[in-house]
Amino acid sequence: MIYFNNYDYDKKQQLIIQSNNELGTNTLPINVIKKYFNNDSLAKADKQFIKADTLLSPSIGFENQYGFHYLFKQDSIHHHYNPWQFLFSADQNNALSIVTTRDIALNLLNGNNSYVKSEQKIKLSPAGYTQLKYQRVGIGIHRNYLRDSSNIQIFVKGNFINLQKYSEAQFSSSFVSFEDTSYEATGSIHLLYNRGMNSNAYFGTAGKGFSIDAGVTYKTETSCISASISNVGRIYLRNVKSLQVDSNFVFKGYQVDFNRLVNDSNYRITTDSIFNVNKHTKTVNTSIASPYTIRLNAQNRFFHNKILSVVDVSFKNLKSFTPRILISEFYQFNEKVNAGVYFASGGFTKWQYGLAANLSTEKYLIRLQMQNPHVGLTKKSLANAGVFVTIGYRIN
Repeated sequence: MIYFNNYDYDKKQQLIIQSNNELGTNTLPINVIKKYFNNDSLAKADKQFIKADTLLSPSIGFENQYGFHYLFKQDSIHHHYNPWQFLFSADQNNALSIVTTRDIALNLLNGNNSYVKSEQKIKLSPAGYTQLKYQRVGIGIHRNYLRDSSNIQIFVKGNFINLQKYSEAQFSSSFVSFEDTSYEATGSIHLLYNRGMNSNAYFGTAGKGFSIDAGVTYKTETSCISASISNVGRIYLRNVKSLQVDSNFVFKGYQVDFNRLVNDSNYRITTDSIFNVNKHTKTVNTSIASPYTIRLNAQNRFFHNKILSVVDVSFKNLKSFTPRILISEFYQFNEKVNAGVYFASGGFTKWQYGLAANLSTEKYLIRLQMQNPHVGLTKKSLANAGVFVTIGYRIN
């Protein structure tokens, strides 16, 4: 996703609505992902597109966010000039990060019969996953420092976080599966699981937290440099189910024979089933870091402002996300419309490209970005796709 400043600071009131969605994996082609979510059969012909080298460090990442920002300014307070603008925001977020091992991937694809016969250990380390569902409500301030030929913009926003669902697993172990569907695990397994009452309802809660957004931008007539942090903070959880095992233990499970990749307990051990059958479970209070983003962005215009070049570097504290560098080029058709392409390395997959278009008028702002739009056309492509939409209305 290309980062743009969506605000026109000459306006007194602005409403910005955003929806950002990205799914990425360096392991599974798009047709396998589709069949997984549709509970369809996974044939041998599908498996041949999964290359062995991608199974060395398989990972999957998903992010979804939708919400709005409202920016407003009061010219004076108690008859004194007011240089500050105020920001209110609310959004809904989902995040999933999975990092597995080659043994786990092969076990899921081909079943565990070969492991049973040879009593070969299935290595879990350094596998793990994190899943969050949360809401944010934020209040912040912004100021624009004007100079002769440049300006400096700063903003700070505090966010209240309502966590609706959270689960986490970290594995530093291996296990051997047997014909009676029992498993002997060796090493360390740590699980956390918390689901709020009515977590699927819009206002379900499983924890509370606080985070900060902040940034600074230096801007001239033709260039712009910015640095920002987003959602840096902590979330506090109470009555969390915790499973911590640091020694050998045996647990009962299901035969892992994935002729179908489905979300059915007949084919996999679910988080709930582990907690229900394992005596090591206890209830604890703990805290976690909120999912945050650190970003550096540079933009410059060339050829009489007809060409806009953007370089963007971002980092997220999700295990399946590697630091991403993005380069894009835009052509300015007129004062209102531009369009361009971008290429990126890192993130949820090694490489991405995308198409983007922007419309900005006196009253309206529309931004549309599509990442790897070809993935729906060829089943051989690794699944990485994103759709990012911004709609703004400048009231006055």
